[in-house]
Amino acid sequence: MVYQGELFTIENSVPFEKSGASKIIRQIQKLVQTMVRILPIKWLQILQEMQQLRKDKLYLPTSEINDLLVRCKITNNKVLLEYLHDIGEILFYPDDKILKEKIVIDLMGVVDKFKTIITVIDPKLKPSLKQLWRNLNRGKLDEKLLQHIWKDESDEMIIFFVSLMQTFGLMCEKKSKKTTIVRTTIMNTESGSSSPEDDDPQPSICKKALNFLEKELQVLSQNGARGVEVKMYIRCACSNSEHTHMQVVRKFDQDVLPCRSRGMDVKRYRKLFGEIKDEQDTQTAAPLTTSSLVTGELSDDNYRELLSKVSSWFKESEKVNLLKVILCKCEHISVVEIERSNDPFELFKLLEGPGIISQSNFDVLIEIIAIGGMEGVYERIKHLIPTFAGFEKLIISERWNDVRKVIRFGRKISNADKVKIGQLRGLKVKESDDVWILIFKLVMKDTFTKKSTEFVRLLKDNDMDSLATLLE
Repeated sequence: MVYQGELFTIENSVPFEKSGASKIIRQIQKLVQTMVRILPIKWLQILQEMQQLRKDKLYLPTSEINDLLVRCKITNNKVLLEYLHDIGEILFYPDDKILKEKIVIDLMGVVDKFKTIITVIDPKLKPSLKQLWRNLNRGKLDEKLLQHIWKDESDEMIIFFVSLMQTFGLMCEKKSKKTTIVRTTIMNTESGSSSPEDDDPQPSICKKALNFLEKELQVLSQNGARGVEVKMYIRCACSNSEHTHMQVVRKFDQDVLPCRSRGMDVKRYRKLFGEIKDEQDTQTAAPLTTSSLVTGELSDDNYRELLSKVSSWFKESEKVNLLKVILCKCEHISVVEIERSNDPFELFKLLEGPGIISQSNFDVLIEIIAIGGMEGVYERIKHLIPTFAGFEKLIISERWNDVRKVIRFGRKISNADKVKIGQLRGLKVKESDDVWILIFKLVMKDTFTKKSTEFVRLLKDNDMDSLATLLE
């Protein structure tokens, strides 16, 4: 999990105190203290009742839960159950044909059930089942092995738990003459007689699944709260039981990802999820977006140095006010906060809170440099981001179109125009003032948003047609 730029990892093959779980628990507890929600007393009573029931029960039939709600005089059962599901107290899937008949009330009990399948601990098995367990380590789970591991469960409950794992994306079913459940994984297995690639799924299937996830998770990110973002990571080969390094991946278009002095071979991932082109295609490739040009994750020192050098370049070039104009386009950043500071480093730091830039995501920083015409800083920063090939092939994303139009407008304003526009908009501006002070003040008055048509008309009415056309 990544929260406010910090990566939290959990190792499930070691005792709890060494797993790293306590760190994320502390962070969640801090977050919970900032959340205030008013709830009906009856809802809290139901919650307490379920917390008592889970001491003896892993799940309950949906009909029994509904009876409990009726006894407590709850009128809208679905709203309450969906709320308890959202806060992680129960698992409630009313639209699933199999899962809708039961409601899980002990989530940790379900996790323990899943851990018998997704685990690094080999169980004691009969010789006839050992080969099936080795198949499981390559991602294939045979029904015969599943029935042995969950031998205390009825066939109905085995189907229920399998459906639950499929809902969480932990399993998928492979249709064949003999039904096989595939545990979703592409992690390399330990060395043995067969290669993990022998059992790899078809690349077309992997790409289809990845496209689906990217689309659905993007919706989640857009609809989520402030600071919610979705990233794709690969556990780096340099990781061990004491240190976990996660590689940020935006596109599977490279054979090797940078890792300190060594590289991490990701040809297998590229084969499964990426597009492999021949040399001729690569040489004639079209310009690339920022996300495909900038890859990898910076160390904390390199990231701070990158911000520092870019900040210094804006300050030396006397383009701090231009930077403030550009930052006004960034969502979740208060214009008031931007107005207060004239320090480029502090202005860039405003982007870290909502997760717009971080050690693993500095696309926006690169685009801001290009939009501001500050490409000259490349010589100062190229050693910090060796995977970035330069600004020549960079295509700036369309989200910046409006601010780029405003910047083109600002660069065409003469000193006389500057004073005249200031007077028309009721702003005190001198000929000697930086033009970007005027533009920032116009931004503060929403001149280039809802009132842009009115402002364009005002310019034309005052013989500034050439400037007006730049905003149309």
